[in-house]
Amino acid sequence: MVVTQTHPDKVTAYQNFAQCQVDYVLGKNPMSAPYVVGSNPNSPSNPHSALASGGNDITYVLYGGVVGGPDCNDNFYDIRRYWPETEVHIAGLCRTNVVNHGIQ
Repeated sequence: MVVTQTHPDKVTAYQNFAQCQVDYVLGKNPMSAPYVVGSNPNSPSNPHSALASGGNDITYVLYGGVVGGPDCNDNFYDIRRYWPETEVHIAGLCRTNVVNHGIQ
């Protein structure tokens, strides 16, 4: 995303928004829960993913996987069958990459 060609105030607003999103995913949220698997002792441990599954049990830890996150009320239940909240997806990684690599 190229935002440096826009008004400087918008650049700052975009950067602040992106940082808030990353902070939220990493645990600065109402539940103080990071949504990145393996990033903290209270990270999600029951991701809904075929890659982590060896049948009914979690066989492999998907370190760095970003789960779907909380419901509309900011509640998150680390229960594998609640797949909208625990499904590992790439969209969260895109948000993180925007900040990690800087907004050009």
